[in-house]
Amino acid sequence: MKVFQQVYDYARDEDMNFTSSTPDPSYDDLSFFEAIEKEDEFFQYCEEFDRNDTDTPITMEKLKNFLKRTEECGGSKEERLRQLAIHLEGSIVAGGWDDIHMIYATAALSATKDPLVFLSWGISATERCQNWWEKDPVQQLSIARTGEATLKKAFELDSHNPEVTYALGNLYYNYPEVDPGLMAELESNPDVPELSQELQALCAKEDAENNLQRALEWFESTIDLDPKHVMGHLYLAHCYQDLGKWVDAIETYEQIDVDLLLEQAPSWRYFKRHEQMAYCYAKANKIEMAFTLFQELIDEIDSWEKEAVEEHIVDLDELVDVATHSMRDLLFEQTRTLLFRIGFAEQYPEMFIQQETELPD
Repeated sequence: MKVFQQVYDYARDEDMNFTSSTPDPSYDDLSFFEAIEKEDEFFQYCEEFDRNDTDTPITMEKLKNFLKRTEECGGSKEERLRQLAIHLEGSIVAGGWDDIHMIYATAALSATKDPLVFLSWGISATERCQNWWEKDPVQQLSIARTGEATLKKAFELDSHNPEVTYALGNLYYNYPEVDPGLMAELESNPDVPELSQELQALCAKEDAENNLQRALEWFESTIDLDPKHVMGHLYLAHCYQDLGKWVDAIETYEQIDVDLLLEQAPSWRYFKRHEQMAYCYAKANKIEMAFTLFQELIDEIDSWEKEAVEEHIVDLDELVDVATHSMRDLLFEQTRTLLFRIGFAEQYPEMFIQQETELPD
């Protein structure tokens, strides 16, 4: 594929000659991490690599040295590189995404038939293009395109793996959007005409609703492959909610195995699911059920100490939405009181500037 060509050319120019130390794996029973015999020692090397390489971009010579130093830790060369890339994906490395991209591309040179390399590559791209330090719109979309290409390669190699289809759904669900105002500014700025053209080219076929529909279809495929895939169900419900298909969203939220959700995901997702399901009932004009669910959530949160709130709640956007609009008469005052008590007043100033009354006790 074209996205890899420059990497192969670079590797040839650098006289790279990585050969896999293991045969192509069987894809019948893939685990996400291949066992590395000396894990503690290996990750110490990863930490050291991270500390030493934040100031200068990663080079092929550095990767060769890393592979040599970690050889006795076990695991194939491509697996050690893959895990190094995963370790670094949240770091502010000097070369940014290009450094992570180089590590994966190097791993792919000796693992052209290993779906795990391409799956990890795509997941890292999805994570990276959402990070706060990747705010350039061209860079975000370029990274997303790399994620799309690598995940489709993983699907080509292993089309029956639900983690691959889920990763594709997650990429499209979180696909970066470009602010129309920024587009207009770039188009009108004579100093960056080539940037404007590049951005236009990247955006030409992008459509948020189409990406949402693509995500929905991949999440459906995930559930077809694994009917118990809890995150597939959760994000399928998110897609229906975002598309305004309230009844479909409710049915999908209700199908989620909440025990598995608590086991496999952070606890805040359990409570967020409850809030979002209540919201969908409200939007479907099933006010009685919506009120019951919101009331359960309010009562539960109101019983917590500060530490529990910080652990279990990331936001209360849906509750605040209905409390200030469609269910204001039923929920405004108690939502306002709750937000003040748990320290969310600054997060939702609209709940406190609409009335000239004293703040709750």
